[in-house]
Amino acid sequence: MKKDIRQLAQEYPGVILQIRAEELMDCINSIFNDFCAEHERIVREKHEEKFFTREEVAEMLRRDKSTISRWKKSGYLVPVEVGGVDLYSKKDIDKLLAPKPPQGAYAK
Repeated sequence: MKKDIRQLAQEYPGVILQIRAEELMDCINSIFNDFCAEHERIVREKHEEKFFTREEVAEMLRRDKSTISRWKKSGYLVPVEVGGVDLYSKKDIDKLLAPKPPQGAYAK
């Protein structure tokens, strides 16, 4: 059974290895490629926009579907139309749920 350098280092952390430069470069490239793949997955996941239907938004916000429709008409919550279906972005919904700063004469 052949083991790579990473496996050996994990199983025998105190061992001193003598390796060829080519094997070292292969190990470094493997670690780097794994890191890049994980980084790309995290970035893609973070920037992936999520969308919800009117029904889902109404349920999330605990409002009637007609309220969501009124908000659409007034421009308070603007959907994106995809294939004839209104979809609302998570970003826009999160803005509605965010705490509002105090307003008025006594606001700090």
